[in-house]
Amino acid sequence: MASSQEATPNRPQLPPNFANELWQRFASEQKRKLAETAGTQPSSSEISAGDYAAFTTHLKSATRILALFGAGLSAASGIPTFRGAGGFWREYDCMTLATPSAFAKDPALVWQFYSYRRHCSLNAKPNKAHIALAELAKRKPEFFAISQNIDGLCQRAGHPPENIQAIHGSLFSNRCTKCHYVENDNFKDPLVPAFALPDDVDLADAKFPLKSIPIEDLPRCPDCGGLLRPNVVWFGESLPSGRRRPRGGLDEWFHGEFREE
Repeated sequence: MASSQEATPNRPQLPPNFANELWQRFASEQKRKLAETAGTQPSSSEISAGDYAAFTTHLKSATRILALFGAGLSAASGIPTFRGAGGFWREYDCMTLATPSAFAKDPALVWQFYSYRRHCSLNAKPNKAHIALAELAKRKPEFFAISQNIDGLCQRAGHPPENIQAIHGSLFSNRCTKCHYVENDNFKDPLVPAFALPDDVDLADAKFPLKSIPIEDLPRCPDCGGLLRPNVVWFGESLPSGRRRPRGGLDEWFHGEFREE
C-alpha cells in the first residue's frame, strides 16, 4: 500500500474499482494456471491501461510505501513455492517437514530438505521483481518491505538492508539448539561434507535415495558442539521480535517514525 504525506490536487487518483479489478485479475490468473493443467484456457479480464497508468502515477508520487510479499515473488527465479500441487518435496508434504517436531524426529531428513533449498537459492538469480523492489527502495527512503521469503534473492538484488525485514529468517543463517550461538550469511554449499551430492543428482527426485546421515555429521555448533538448525521460522513457531530487524523497524514505520534520529 502506498500513501502520500500531502495530497496534491493534480495527482491522478486510483479508480474506485481498481482493487476489485486487481483481485479479479489475480483470481483469473490462478484459474488460467489450473486450466493449463486440465488442458483448457478460460477467458480472462484485463486491467485497463488507464488503471495501470493511474497506479504508476500514484506510486511515483507516494512517499511512504509498504510492500508485503512471499514465495510467488521468487517463482520466476525458479525457486519452488511448495504451495498447492507443488507442496511436496519428494514424497513429503513440506508443511510437515518445516516443523520443530519433524526436526526432533529426523534431523537428517529435515537438514537434507533445507540443504536442497539452500542449493536452489544459491544457484538462482534475482528476477525483475526483486530488482524493481530494490530500485524502489533506493529511490524512496520511506519504502519498507516485509518479506516472507528465506531465499535471500532480494538482498542479492541490492535491496537496502534497512528497508526490508525478512520475518521468516534466512536459509543462510543457522542457530544452535543448545546454546545461543547464531551464524549469519553462511553461503557454503554444501554446508557440511555429508550433504555433498554428484552434479547429476536432483535431491527433489524421489528416484534418488536420500542419504542416511549420522547425527554427528550434521551441522554442529562451533561453541558447544550442539546440533545446529536452520534459523528460520517453522510452522508452529512464533515470529520472534527483533529477527533481522532493520533500523527503525516495522512498528516505527507504522507510527511514522521510520528513519528519524
